[in-house]
Amino acid sequence: MGYLTITLVGVIILYALLKCLTILKTVPDEYLQQQSYVDATRLPNESAIHKSIKKPMLRVGLDIRYDQYKLRSGNLQDVWSIVINSLHSDQNKGIAIDGDKMVTFGYINYCIREWKRRQAADPVTAINIPVDHKVDARFVVAVLIGFVLQIPVQLYQGRKNPVSTARDEVDLTEMDLPGGGNDFVFENVYSPAKDKGIALRFVKQVRPGIDVLVEYTQLNIISAVASSIKHLPYNFDASRKSITIVPHSSIEGTMDLLVKLLMAFVVDMNVHINYDPDFSTDITSLPDSAIYRQHQQQLHNSSNWLRLRLRLRQVAYNHGIFKSAKLIYVQSQLSKPGLTSQQRNQLAVSHDSHVIQEYQLFNVMGPVLLTDMFEHRTYGAHFGQIAQSLEMKLVNVDTGSGGVGNVMIRGYTIGKSTHYINGEVAPSDHAGQYEKKDDGFMPLPSGIRGKFGTDGCLYLS
Repeated sequence: MGYLTITLVGVIILYALLKCLTILKTVPDEYLQQQSYVDATRLPNESAIHKSIKKPMLRVGLDIRYDQYKLRSGNLQDVWSIVINSLHSDQNKGIAIDGDKMVTFGYINYCIREWKRRQAADPVTAINIPVDHKVDARFVVAVLIGFVLQIPVQLYQGRKNPVSTARDEVDLTEMDLPGGGNDFVFENVYSPAKDKGIALRFVKQVRPGIDVLVEYTQLNIISAVASSIKHLPYNFDASRKSITIVPHSSIEGTMDLLVKLLMAFVVDMNVHINYDPDFSTDITSLPDSAIYRQHQQQLHNSSNWLRLRLRLRQVAYNHGIFKSAKLIYVQSQLSKPGLTSQQRNQLAVSHDSHVIQEYQLFNVMGPVLLTDMFEHRTYGAHFGQIAQSLEMKLVNVDTGSGGVGNVMIRGYTIGKSTHYINGEVAPSDHAGQYEKKDDGFMPLPSGIRGKFGTDGCLYLS
């Protein structure tokens, strides 16, 4: 066989292999090259405004139809109505906590009814919960009482709320919850007042004596829930599926737990709250620190054959060949992500689940950035697409460094921040990095810089 013939056969074989790889890919390469909608660039030293490509745009709320004709954003009482209406088929539904402890929705609704009566006679103005409190039945019931009855829930670090100013507050440990009972009726007569008010407050200690209070309205929370639903895989029928949420004693971890919990309510998923996940449910949501430690330990204890099998699957995954009906959400802090793209791919293969990494900031409800479900590319920088509830641009862009600039965001999931020094409201100049500008954009902390790729993703530098 001549040299020319051998070369021709080799080219044909290579072409056939590449063709097979293309056919086997979960999504075409072009899919990952279009992850943002980009406006025209308007101002010097600024990038264009980037928006999510998720259509139709659903940044404001749940778009709940009311009285058969009026479309509105929705509120937390609407979310609870969805839960109670779902009980017609199964009155034993609830939230499984730590494996075998079921808190039924009927019992939670009974507690809400009893607290509504108490509010009429002796109202409380807020419910205080330390952020490191174990997420147990009392925690879940108290938060839902606050959300449904429009009693602000205040989560804080330390032994007491350092910036509490309201009277007639109640601490979680002092809340008198009924010992039993069920109620399967929830009347939700709409009025505009039900859309308003502060639903959630977080107090984060920046440094000793310096705290930041972040307030979230119902609209902030509903928009985060709507955004999470919109980012579910397009072919993922969430109804009757199950989700495990792993608590984490941090501001960001608690925010994620609340958003995922409400998302599960709206799409009718079975909810498990478990500190030790077994990844047996359809969706698992947990912080990056917990999952990667566990992954490394599993890999260390696995056999040589299993390691070889995982390596082969890793090669296929790196070429975009991977299918699974399961999903893992991994939360990372935007300022200090604890998981690289290569590690994310390793987790997907080892747990046979698609992985979405969500980059979070304590004064934004839900993620700021998140990776696509089918993202298999491995780059050195942390990167992702903008959340559906936000818009993003760069300012002070340094053209000499490839377009790196300071990141600014605008949207309905950003909370209102107030700085405190030793319990007193700080002068406005201390809160400058969290204040919105005239165009509604808020700068991220100065240490967070990045650039947009041609694929529409933001690459953190």
